[in-house]
Amino acid sequence: MKIHALENLQYCHLLSKAAHVICNRINYRDAMAMVRKFGKPDLFLMFICNPSWSEILNSMEGVQRPEDRHDIIVRVFNMKLKELLEDICKHGIFGTVLAYIYVIEYRK
Repeated sequence: MKIHALENLQYCHLLSKAAHVICNRINYRDAMAMVRKFGKPDLFLMFICNPSWSEILNSMEGVQRPEDRHDIIVRVFNMKLKELLEDICKHGIFGTVLAYIYVIEYRK
């Protein structure tokens, strides 16, 4: 059984809208090249950050709320994402991984 955890190849932190469009096209082409080589993905996952995670709440000082500390939210999310990818890719909880792509979306 082949399993692809579908996620993103690179981050695009570009200033202009035109540059962002170009970056999205490059990412799309990279993803389609992987589909051409490895076949259609067998698995699509969404991993959503929860501001109520105990790691985030335990890091708050005084009357701070998670919305006040984006830096902590991002660090905890990245730690948990790394653990998830390790479980999927190294430990094979869904089977053998031939390839994966991931995308991180930031919303306010």
